[in-house]
Amino acid sequence: MKYLIKNKVIIIFLILGLIIGGYLSYRKFRVANSDTSLAVARVIRDDIREIISGSGNIVAVDSLKITTRKGGEIIYFPFDEGDKINKGTLLLEIDSKEIIRQIRDNKLSLASQENNLEKLKLSKSNLENNLKKLESEYASLQRGDEMKKEYEKSLSLLADFFSELPTIIRDVEDVYFSRNFFERGYSSNIEYYLSYFTKNFSDESTKLRVKTDKIKDRLSELSKKFSQIRSKHEEGSNFDFLDQSHKLALDVQDWIKYGLDNIRKIKENASLEDSVHIYATTIDFHFNLLKDNHEKINNYSQLMLETLNRFNSHNDKLEQLVVDMETMKNNIKQSENDIKNLEISIAQTKSKISDLEDDLNDYKIYAPLDGVVKSVYFKKGDLVNSGSVAMEMISRAKVAEIKLNEVDISGIKRGQKAILTFDALPDLEIEGTVNDIDPIGEIDQGVVSYSVKIIFDNSQEQIKTGMTVNADIIIKERKNVLVIPQSAVRLTNGEQFVEVVKEKNLIENHLTTRPRDGVYIIKSKSKLNIDKRSVKLGLSDESKIEVVSGLNEGEWVVADRPKNDKNRANEKQGLFQRMMPNPQRMIRNSGNR
Repeated sequence: MKYLIKNKVIIIFLILGLIIGGYLSYRKFRVANSDTSLAVARVIRDDIREIISGSGNIVAVDSLKITTRKGGEIIYFPFDEGDKINKGTLLLEIDSKEIIRQIRDNKLSLASQENNLEKLKLSKSNLENNLKKLESEYASLQRGDEMKKEYEKSLSLLADFFSELPTIIRDVEDVYFSRNFFERGYSSNIEYYLSYFTKNFSDESTKLRVKTDKIKDRLSELSKKFSQIRSKHEEGSNFDFLDQSHKLALDVQDWIKYGLDNIRKIKENASLEDSVHIYATTIDFHFNLLKDNHEKINNYSQLMLETLNRFNSHNDKLEQLVVDMETMKNNIKQSENDIKNLEISIAQTKSKISDLEDDLNDYKIYAPLDGVVKSVYFKKGDLVNSGSVAMEMISRAKVAEIKLNEVDISGIKRGQKAILTFDALPDLEIEGTVNDIDPIGEIDQGVVSYSVKIIFDNSQEQIKTGMTVNADIIIKERKNVLVIPQSAVRLTNGEQFVEVVKEKNLIENHLTTRPRDGVYIIKSKSKLNIDKRSVKLGLSDESKIEVVSGLNEGEWVVADRPKNDKNRANEKQGLFQRMMPNPQRMIRNSGNR
């Protein structure tokens, strides 16, 4: 018995080991071969309504109260008691000059804003074109087509310089440190020349010898570097080397000029004394040799300086282009912000005009039904408040009476449109208008409700008194506006934003499901680039929300999956959950037995 139990335990552990190993392998395979799964929605144009819904019944009324929806002076009200009125007759008009003025002013403002928007867009386009030109110029300068030519010229110039400089130095050394004057006390020509101007000519000659050796050492060092530069063809290092060579040329120039100036003074003194120096021939030879070599070095120095200036100008231009491009980018960014802000202002102005035009309709009241004037409470020229009862009409009419709670009733106003549907008539949908709102609520089991009467076209004979009616009262409405699912909106630190998927074509090629509430599921092996973008939002209904600014039609945004998406639940279910029996099902089955 113990043996059997022991074997059973071993078998159980083996089975568990196989299951766990299989599960881990499955998970690894699944992760390795899984696609990117994402819920997305397209930015589209659609109508959107903000509604308050309620239900009630169709009731019969003997009279209707005609109430004003705006306050002001009555400029048209020609009816008396007993007058017959047909449906659609203008009953009353209130002075609307002020609101007409506001509409006109806002339309003028809108036109100005739209004109400014076009100017901003044109300015942004010009900035972008200028940026492209700067970037093209920068790329061309970076390629350095002209500088390559300058570089080749500088190599040729330096080659000539380092080829001729040793000869120049030898010539000048011969002038300075040879002994062509056989006078006592002078060990070199330069000591003889300096003796005309200083008693310390020997010390000065020594200093000049030190300077000469330094020049020769620098020549040797730079010559080796030049050989390396020519072999490696390093353009970047050539600029610094050219600068070093130019400094050497300037030092050699000063070195030659030192002797040249001293000899010139001796010649000038002889000329002033109208005498001929006993070594005039030698002095003239030294002077002309120094002069020729000084001119050669001066020429090299000037050519090097000009090349350096061109290099510097090129680099300065590159640096300035970087600054200009950065400035241009900042200007473009500012233009984008200005455009965005102006687009928001335009959307707000359009919304205001729409609201004002909707309000303008409330300044005229038309007869909702055929009837007879029962009572008149005002006359032309009187001042009335919004919501005042102007007259009562006798009319055996049917109206929809619904109940709304104390929260919803605050958004209801007389004159608002309503869509009516009927449980008994599923194919019928008609439009109505809020005509009366009960100012006193009814309390039932602690819940306060208010009665709202909605008038509609009584020509529909199939609508009977007592029928159940459902009403969607339109609080606000926007037509043909950009909308996205509400599930696409994110909120962080009070900022509303969406996640925009940049690969539009990739999404459209990988849609795997039909849209549900405007949301698609895509699967792709490619990693998607997602950009966070701030948005300004407007009206919303149960599933979608208006986008005032921040998105363009046709763009794709990340959205949450619909709550009833079974695939989502299956994705979260692990291998064990799919393989093992459902405990709840086992309990129910057990109970059934």
